[in-house]
Parts: sequence; C-alpha cells; structure tokens
Amino acid sequence: NNNDDDNDDDNDDPDNNAAPPQQRQQQQHLSRKERQRNAKETERIERKLFEDDRRKQQARALKLAQEKKQYRKKQELVKREEQRTNRKLQQQEEVNERIRKRKFFLSTMTVKEFVTHAKEHKTVDLMVLSEKFRVPIKEVEERVKELVSSRQVTGIFLSDHRFLYITQEEMQQAANLILLKKTDEQENYEDLAKDFSSIIASS
Repeated sequence: NNNDDDNDDDNDDPDNNAAPPQQRQQQQHLSRKERQRNAKETERIERKLFEDDRRKQQARALKLAQEKKQYRKKQELVKREEQRTNRKLQQQEEVNERIRKRKFFLSTMTVKEFVTHAKEHKTVDLMVLSEKFRVPIKEVEERVKELVSSRQVTGIFLSDHRFLYITQEEMQQAANLILLKKTDEQENYEDLAKDFSSIIASS
C-alpha cells in the first residue's frame, strides 16, 4: 500500500506534467519572434517620429526663410520709395533754387539797367554778371534769351559768353546789307562781316 501511495505522489508532481522539451523549444522560439516583431515595431515608430520631427524642422526653416525674404523685399521697397521721395525733394529744391536765383537776378538788375549797360558798353560779358550775382552762366544766358525773345532787347550771342547789343536800326541795316550782297557773287563772308562790323562801330 505504501508503494501505491508513492506512485500516486509521483503522478501528482508538477514536473511530471510539464511540457515536453520540443514543445518548450517551440514556445521559446515563438517568444523570440514576438520580441523581434516588437523590436521592429519600436524601430518603425521611432523612425516615423524622427521623420515627422525632421519634416517639422524643414517646414519651420522654410517658413522662416520666406518671412526673411518678404522682410527684405519690404525693406527694399521702403528704401526705393525713400530714394524716390528724396530725388523728388532734391529736384524740387533745385527748381526752387533756380527760381530764387532768377528772382534775385531780376530784382537786382532790371531789364532797363541791362539795356542801359548794353547800350553803353555795346558788349556785355555774361560771365561777369554770373559772378556778380552768383547765378550760373546758363541762367544768365537763358534770361537774356528771354529778353531777346520778348523783344525787350536786341542783339546776338558771341561764342565767348558775351552778348553783342544791336539796335533795331543796326539790325535793319544789316538785313539790307545781306540782301544787297546776295546779288554780288564776288562778296565773301569775310567782307560781309567787315561791313557788318562797320555798321556796329558807326552807331
């Protein structure tokens, strides 16, 4: 009877109920595959997170670059507008300065004074007037041209910034002389100039 009890105890031993070695190896093998799958899944998730983070960084960098480009463009527009405004102001200032100088020239030396000076000296050195009234020679010449155009004074401009005053009578005599000399083929320009000079000198 005691032997029977011992046999019963052997049957109740958990070690005797354990899985066979082949089955245990299969369970271990399956467990290793599961671990590999888990490792691959973890790697995939980490890679996806890395790619997402990289794309976000690229998007932020692109947005920052676009904002910088827009800012530079805006600054360039502002700079060009300022330059355009400054040019307009400078041009207007130059116009105002010319007007101021011309007004000063007109108020300082009237047309009557200019004609009187021209009649007395016959020739007027415009450079002297330019230096005297601190007006550019071009402004002086333009003003005298206006006087000639409005017939307030008559004369011609010489090549050395001088103005030769000619009376109406001298102009008429010179015109008659030119018409007369046109019929004379022997008359040359030098003779015509001499005759014209004699008209001026005799006045």
